[in-house]
Amino acid sequence: MLTRLFIAMLALLLCVIAARADKPIVIKDSEAIQYVGKEAEVRGRVVSVTTSPLGTTFINFGGEYPNQTFAGYIAAGSCCRALSTEGLSANKV
Repeated sequence: MLTRLFIAMLALLLCVIAARADKPIVIKDSEAIQYVGKEAEVRGRVVSVTTSPLGTTFINFGGEYPNQTFAGYIAAGSCCRALSTEGLSANKV
């Protein structure tokens, strides 16, 4: 009886830990350098969005290139290209 109770409690604990592990931590764009190689959701003010002639879109946070605090990109031909990047500048994302 105690063994079954222990196994049930352990299973419940493992489910709770697994549920929390799915959500990445949320950090500011200025903190991103501290999380290289780790999974995190970066939020901050978009300063500029530019698209190269080949179609790759670059998103700069915190400052203009090359003084940005964080930068992201959407590769040309990726599934995310369907998303509109218009209106991102000067907004928090």
